Amino acid sequence: MGACQFIPGCRFQTMLSHKGSDMKVSAFPRQEWEHANPAEHGVNPEALKQIEPFIALERPATTSLVVIRHGFLVSELYFRGKTRDSLLPIRSVTKTVIGSLIGVAIQQGYIGGIDTNLVEVFPELASFCENNLRKRLTLKTLLSLTDGWRFNEEDPNDPAWQTQTQAKYMLEQCPLVHEPGTHFNYSSLTTQVLSHIITRVTGRHALDYAKQTLFDRMAIDTVEWPINQEGDAWGGGGLKMRPVDAAKIGLLYLRGGLWRDERLLPDNFIRAATQAHSQGGPPCDLPYGYCMWLSNINGHDAWLGLGFGGQRLVMVPALDTVCVSTNATDERGLELSDLASFIEQWSVS
Repeated sequence: MGACQFIPGCRFQTMLSHKGSDMKVSAFPRQEWEHANPAEHGVNPEALKQIEPFIALERPATTSLVVIRHGFLVSELYFRGKTRDSLLPIRSVTKTVIGSLIGVAIQQGYIGGIDTNLVEVFPELASFCENNLRKRLTLKTLLSLTDGWRFNEEDPNDPAWQTQTQAKYMLEQCPLVHEPGTHFNYSSLTTQVLSHIITRVTGRHALDYAKQTLFDRMAIDTVEWPINQEGDAWGGGGLKMRPVDAAKIGLLYLRGGLWRDERLLPDNFIRAATQAHSQGGPPCDLPYGYCMWLSNINGHDAWLGLGFGGQRLVMVPALDTVCVSTNATDERGLELSDLASFIEQWSVS
């Protein structure tokens, strides 16, 4: 199942107590996350320990698992020689970061809003847009992967993969075969165009812009993010970061875009990003918001950043919980179906 390894409808029973009286006001990490007593945050510590030997014996490709509850670090496990300081590839979870930066650019006035037409960002496209669908492309159609471009993510021979100027190809040459906003098609090159937009409107590639507007403010000090020949950060899946830092992105979404007393993302953008804009399609066959998949965990909404090989950022707002897991791709790694069988045991009665 590649990036997904998620079972729609699975009873992802919560390991957490979520009675109203148990919910606590969320903390934010200092420079580094500090370990908290799981029991104080509704997590059964003895049951939680059972996952480590299971991973070591049965899921040897797993490289990390981080669990945040109420803004506190309640579990942090590493395998295959990885440590807290390891920069691990999050693959297509990068798309969620790119989408977030579009929200930041809107908040800072670089972009008028999600309904901004791409011709407003790239006036040179006007000559390509006469009497065709291209003039109907907006930021919203890109964020929701309903752009309508004819592109096959899985085909290495697709013409878009063959060029060194992929964003330019998508904008100017890639055929549109669907009315923008009507048809979902999973596309790393659509999010590459979003990265290109960030470069155009801010004058900085997404790595520099993220450092200035998100990472530095959240004490995310070290990441790796390749820059392509167009001068853009790779928007489809190139980001490497520490799992504990990926968890900060999830917490930012749970807090409605606030980090401590500073607003980093517009709350209305997060509300829109976490609503379904299509029923989605392959590879995950789940509803899709803005650069993230949407599902249901034991009756609770779940927002999912999912990357190839089992890289995951899972946000469950009703449970005030963020989970990050990463896998190598050469063997079987931890799956969400595994977590589903464990989480009921972790629950605090």
